[in-house]
Amino acid sequence: MSVEPIPRREVVTRSPNRPRKAPVSPPVSAARAAVHEDPRLHSLMRRQLRSSLVGVVALAVPTALLPLLLVLAPASGGIRSGPGLTWLILGFACYPPLVLLGWWYVRRAERHERDFARRTEGD
Repeated sequence: MSVEPIPRREVVTRSPNRPRKAPVSPPVSAARAAVHEDPRLHSLMRRQLRSSLVGVVALAVPTALLPLLLVLAPASGGIRSGPGLTWLILGFACYPPLVLLGWWYVRRAERHERDFARRTEGD
């Protein structure tokens, strides 16, 4: 008896005879290219970036200071200390500022877009 060699396994992912096609990008219209080169669009993007950075800082600073507040809260004399105060801060006091921050950001973004639309209507 002769032992036959085990054939090597091959993984076939595509036909080896066909060349790979380059991805087709959609054609860029002249109007779209003009909008991307418009300095007013860059102004809108800068205003949106500034608003988002203010929002992130307004969220990050209190979030970073929250552990300090939770450590110092039992040491403050006027409020009953303990886990009840911690749950009150974490469960209820955090949400109104988040809602206000979201409301502020949406209002700013809508105002920026209205201003941009008003500026570009004349074109």
